[in-house]
Amino acid sequence: MSRANLHTQQTLSSLLLFILLPLASAAAVTVEERLSLDELDAVPVVLTPSRIVQPIDESPAAVTIIGRKKIEASGIRSIAELFRLVPGMFVVYSNGLLPQVKYHGLDTAGNSNSRHLQVLIDGRSIYQSGFSRVLWTDIPLLIEDIERIEVVRSPSTVSHGTNAFMGVINIITRNPADTTQLLTLSTGSQQQREMGFRHSDTYGQLNYRLSMKYAEDAGFDTSQKRDGQDLHLLNIRGEYSASPSDQLDLDLGYKSGDKEDSTLTGPTEGRWSNHYQNIGWTHDLNLNDQLQLTAYHQQRQVKQEWGNNKDINWDEERYHLDLQYNKTHSEQLRSVSGGSIRHDRVKAPTYFGDNQTYRKNSHQLYGNLEWRPLPPLLIHSGVMWDHEDVGNISAFSPRVALNYHLNSSHTLRASYSKAIRSPDLLEQFAYWTDPDTATKVAIASSRLSEINKANHLLEPEEITAHELGWHFQLPQQNSSGDIKLYQEQLSNLTALTLKDADGAPISARYPFTHSNLDWAEINGIEFEGHWKPSTNSSLDISYAHIFSYNSNNPDLSNSSPRDITSLFYTHRFNSTQQGSLSFTYTSPLCGYLDYATEPNGCSDTATDYTSPFRRIDLSLQQKLSSETTLQLLLKHHIGNTTEFNNTNSNHGKSSYTVTLRSDW
Repeated sequence: MSRANLHTQQTLSSLLLFILLPLASAAAVTVEERLSLDELDAVPVVLTPSRIVQPIDESPAAVTIIGRKKIEASGIRSIAELFRLVPGMFVVYSNGLLPQVKYHGLDTAGNSNSRHLQVLIDGRSIYQSGFSRVLWTDIPLLIEDIERIEVVRSPSTVSHGTNAFMGVINIITRNPADTTQLLTLSTGSQQQREMGFRHSDTYGQLNYRLSMKYAEDAGFDTSQKRDGQDLHLLNIRGEYSASPSDQLDLDLGYKSGDKEDSTLTGPTEGRWSNHYQNIGWTHDLNLNDQLQLTAYHQQRQVKQEWGNNKDINWDEERYHLDLQYNKTHSEQLRSVSGGSIRHDRVKAPTYFGDNQTYRKNSHQLYGNLEWRPLPPLLIHSGVMWDHEDVGNISAFSPRVALNYHLNSSHTLRASYSKAIRSPDLLEQFAYWTDPDTATKVAIASSRLSEINKANHLLEPEEITAHELGWHFQLPQQNSSGDIKLYQEQLSNLTALTLKDADGAPISARYPFTHSNLDWAEINGIEFEGHWKPSTNSSLDISYAHIFSYNSNNPDLSNSSPRDITSLFYTHRFNSTQQGSLSFTYTSPLCGYLDYATEPNGCSDTATDYTSPFRRIDLSLQQKLSSETTLQLLLKHHIGNTTEFNNTNSNHGKSSYTVTLRSDW
């Protein structure tokens, strides 16, 4: 055993003893007693970790909940910005105002997209498999339509398939039956202008919600970045109770716009559209058995003008069908099982070197079991089988977890899981043509034969994760929290390799290819806590620290900050006035932007180095009437950096947004 591994195990053991010793004398109580002491507001219920509804302290993995009240109090207008409040997550921007949500980094040269998080809206994946990314600015959803966000901070392929590699973000929208009418008007820095509208109503057994939004801003229109945008959004959700045992759900979304997203040498103008259609059927067989059938289609089309009348276009599309069976076998045993099929296609002549449409079909079978052999003990087990026709890839992803209630206030958690991220179509088939030089550049293993005579496809990235957790509820102190210790071992990580025609490494960036070359081991701790010092105020704290980040790739080792802290304080002054104050700290990092190669580590002379990031957000709300609220959000960066890298650091440190919201 290496000294590094021995030290890691000793550290984890010491921390586990630190957690267990103060609690060793606590007597176990029954679940009924625990639930009688801790009401629903104190023990939130979650769905995402195992597809089974369960109290958060019985989840097999660490979960963070961002509720609607917190979203409203924060004044945040961007969905991506909300994840600054989640332990271990941080938000960076590239190419102007293009947000990327990160968890434990994992970025290498040329791979700066958020490739390792599965993102869902009401259980529907918005992860774009063609290019392995989530485009947060393209989500056709009003932030006011969000009821809550469940963030699973653990590999979750067993429940949500490939690409739930590091975790899952599930954005759960408001039920149409509980939705009010809404009108919002916003203005702010960088010529921000936004108008949102929502209408909801009921006709017999049908409840529906209609939401629309128009937004524009000038961005930072400088010689360094041009990132203005003009957006249109439409969302419709309906629920129809066909019978006491049957419910139909329909969800439609559309978002389009014009966007500047460029550097001087990149695309200067672009037009895009993103739309989806989702239909679901829920059938109660009896009190203990339920069937859920879900089908959705989504498509994203982009046309970008590179300059000199050269275009970069792509068309990305997905069809997905899922059948799920929920069963309560007894008071001690519950299960969920199912299967899904998915078809992905992408057409992008510039990136793939031809006019062909590249396709991938996949099939999944999954099952999760929740068993309570003793009143204080809960055992979770599950497995996902995934098969893809491209590369003939098949993989099993298991998870085993234990939850033990020491008493009504303290619960221990331990879990073991494995997960995969399958290669996307870009990594497997791309043969990029530079619009300026008309030079083709191979960047996919299926085309390596034209470059270095390789003849195999990429293998899935793999992660093995161990987690120890302690969840506590202290009603007398009006506080709760969760501590997570973790070890993550990653292999087969995809990296860009620079090679010449003979396969030898070269100093230039082109030609290059994706290969399974990298590995990493990450050990760390995460904490989140909630405290209500009075009925009118609350404080949320999150902290994450990485003890060690070992890898054979310097980019990976430098791709995540070692410390992330957030504080979020809210206070209601009276019946009409409320305020919130948040503080975010991220320690220095390098390597999160494209082509960030720093062989000498993270120094203040590195191109992609950022000094410690500190930001304060102040939100003030004034109720003008029972229906209308005026909100002011002020953002200020402390120090010499904003969210951008050094080449884009001359933008303003302060910004503001004023929002008028009428809700009736």
